Amino acid sequence: MIKRGLKRFYAALLTGIMAVSSLAYAPVVRASEETEFYSDEEVINDEVLEEDENALYAIDADQAVWDVLDIVNQERTNQGLPELVMDASLVNTANIRAQEIVTKFDHERPDGSSCFTAFDDDVFWWACGENIAAGQRSAASVMNAWMNSPGHRANILESGYNCIGIALVYNPNAEYRYYWVQVFGYRDNPEKMFRDGSVHSYIKGICQMPNPDGTGGYLIGIESYDNPNNSYQYEMLILDCTLYAQGKPAWIYSTGKCGAPGNCLWTIWKPKYGYYWTLFRIFDKNGNMLDEACFGFVNAY
Repeated sequence: MIKRGLKRFYAALLTGIMAVSSLAYAPVVRASEETEFYSDEEVINDEVLEEDENALYAIDADQAVWDVLDIVNQERTNQGLPELVMDASLVNTANIRAQEIVTKFDHERPDGSSCFTAFDDDVFWWACGENIAAGQRSAASVMNAWMNSPGHRANILESGYNCIGIALVYNPNAEYRYYWVQVFGYRDNPEKMFRDGSVHSYIKGICQMPNPDGTGGYLIGIESYDNPNNSYQYEMLILDCTLYAQGKPAWIYSTGKCGAPGNCLWTIWKPKYGYYWTLFRIFDKNGNMLDEACFGFVNAY
């Protein structure tokens, strides 16, 4: 396990320039310039591979990575943590790293650089981490190994991540044959990947602006591309970054899951002065989350 130290949202916001109307920010420094690196011993092959050739078999890597995600999210749910989404950029990073650890099982890449250099440099990662393992022949086995290692478990249960990339490489000629990678991150708008490999956003737009009717507070809204038979549910939650930085309960407001006769949901929220994050979510008619996006803003009025 290796983790690039998590920058708390509050500190990150203080290093950025917020524009409420556009929700854009221009970070002054990248996370890597302010953080320390932590690592512990990797988990390697807690199973004994039999020499019988009949016992050596390839598994469906595509299915296995989604099985790992299911277990990760179950473990997070058990701890009251939000689920992680499979991020397209992180999946690409995980696949690169899985190929690399076949020849060099280390958080250092074959060229001697840090594993974090495999992360997409065009994305601002507020936090990121990596777990690697080798030898386990199933999603359940590798997750059992990671969850029984304090450092790897900490990455899996880190509340500051919102997305993940997972990869498995099977190479019958390599020492451990099965090579697993999890890479974790927090980014403002994960490129959510679906099980069929597609990347799609259900969120068309969001609104965070001073209430235009002059009665105070903020107009907060979410709009979807469609809402078949008005079956979608929408949810908006507010995180107080000051409370988060103090280690206190920070989710201070939620609309709950709400239906809407159309493609959007709106609410008026009256915050105190400070720094906040708004989490927007869309659910299908069965309550399954289709998409989510997180945006920050400063209440300076």
